[in-house]
Amino acid sequence: MDQKKGLLISLLVLWGALLFHRVLFSEGPQRAPLKYVKGAIQTARKEGGDAQGKIQTELLNQEPPPSPGEVKNIFAPLPSPKPPAPPVPLRPTPPPPTPDLVLPPPPVVRGPTPEELALAQARTELAEIRYLGFLDRGNGKQEGFFSRKQETVIGEKGNLLFGRFLIRELSSTVAVIVENNTHAEVTLQLSEGRNER
Repeated sequence: MDQKKGLLISLLVLWGALLFHRVLFSEGPQRAPLKYVKGAIQTARKEGGDAQGKIQTELLNQEPPPSPGEVKNIFAPLPSPKPPAPPVPLRPTPPPPTPDLVLPPPPVVRGPTPEELALAQARTELAEIRYLGFLDRGNGKQEGFFSRKQETVIGEKGNLLFGRFLIRELSSTVAVIVENNTHAEVTLQLSEGRNER
């Protein structure tokens, strides 16, 4: 706060010094006599006295400069533009003679194999399974709660889910499910509810 007060006081002292300097050393407005007095009547000077007031009549007697031969009317309407020339038709160049080439047959596009289709189907079905909960009944009996679409089941490690998926691993946070035919595998996490492949 003391810095602000000190700054304010120094600015006020500077302003006062500038005002004092201006009052002491400035000159007042300069005065000059008026050239034309309001209400006074001006009289014309004689011809010999002032060259400014003299009319040069000899310029009126001169011949005007010759006008150009052709006068262009800048306000006349513009002529309509010329239509473009029709394009010159190009003659198609004949293709160069080609030797008798035998083109190879197009490559045969093969679809996915039945094994690849079954694996893709199994992965899609595994992605639909959710790990909902875990229950430890004691004596080493652990169960997991799983759902797929509208169906919910309870299963132990080594049991089948939904008739085709084997529970390979089961813990309180993770369940590993394997499809019997294709051996496609998914890891389900209980805490996040997301599947990992």
